[in-house]
Order: sequence, then C-alpha cells, then structure tokens
Amino acid sequence: MSSVHKTHLPGYEEQAQAFREHLFEEEVAHVATESARRKPFRAYLRETPAEPIPSGIKVLLWVAAVVVTLLLFASLARGVGARKATSPRAVGAAATTSARGA
Repeated sequence: MSSVHKTHLPGYEEQAQAFREHLFEEEVAHVATESARRKPFRAYLRETPAEPIPSGIKVLLWVAAVVVTLLLFASLARGVGARKATSPRAVGAAATTSARGA
C-alpha cells in the first residue's frame, strides 16, 4: 500500500491557506461585533438599582460568620501542642510492631 500525505496532494497548501485566512477573518469579525455590543461597566452600574439585603439573609450570614469563626478558633486551640514530635525511627518502629502483632 502506498501512503500519500495530505501535503503532497495538488492544491492542498493553497486550500489550507485560504481556509486559515477565512477562519481568521471570521474571528476578527466576531471580536469586533462582541466589543461593539458590550456596554461599559459604568453603564451597568447606572442601570442596576441598589437594593438592601433582606434582614433574614443578613442574620443567616452573621450566623455563618460566627460558626466559621468558632471553628477557626477551635482548630487553632486544638492544634497548639496537640501533636507530639516523632522521629522517623519511632514511626518505623511503631509500624513494624503493629505489623508483627497482626
């Protein structure tokens, strides 16, 4: 069986180059229309009315903040002095002791 590469076909390079140019032109046109359609951020700010957060949601957010703060302090208090420094030799001895007992 003979193997023919696409690049050796007649007219392939011209077709590929034309296709690449076409894709590039489409991309440029798409970017130009997208940027023309976009509003500036200040326009969105003017159009969006400011509404206060309902009191129920405020209470829920405060409760979540208190819970997170308590969890943070609990983990910090538990972490201080909770771990003993162990040498790698002691860890290896504990592993062989437990393996022998099993």
